[in-house]
Amino acid sequence: MFEKKFKIELPFNINETVDLILKTIYNFGDQRSIVFSSFNPYICTTLKWKQPNYAVFFGTCCGYKINHVDYQYPGNLYCDNTEQEEIQTEKICSSLKEAIEFAKDNHLIGILCEVTPLIQRPILINTIKESGLFLATFGQNNTKPDFVKLQEKLGVDAIIVYEQLKIFK
Repeated sequence: MFEKKFKIELPFNINETVDLILKTIYNFGDQRSIVFSSFNPYICTTLKWKQPNYAVFFGTCCGYKINHVDYQYPGNLYCDNTEQEEIQTEKICSSLKEAIEFAKDNHLIGILCEVTPLIQRPILINTIKESGLFLATFGQNNTKPDFVKLQEKLGVDAIIVYEQLKIFK
């Protein structure tokens, strides 16, 4: 559905897709506060290189599986990957240490992380914060007040809470 509506063919050209997104934001953003995030490292770097106005967060689940779906980066979203690029991408997307290094090396503002690994090992929050990056979290555990309080106490910068989207026909 998304592909047909926006006429995007998969695998898509990241450069053209980011240009389309930025054009839309610049035409219709109306001075809104906008933050970009992606679980795709190439999209993050392309967004950062192409515009200076909006913050870019690199999203990671640190290998954590949500609802029996593996959210580690599937390599087939990239065009023309070499085997070496796939191996490097897999490291960036499955290791918090590599995600932090990637975000810092590419001058991203922060990390968007699934909250469960951070709750299980709160020292990881300190690791991210000490790196100088902002930290935003997402996930089902962000609906639990005790976990939200723990994150606030440990210095998490943003806690994303979402409800399941309901579509009425």
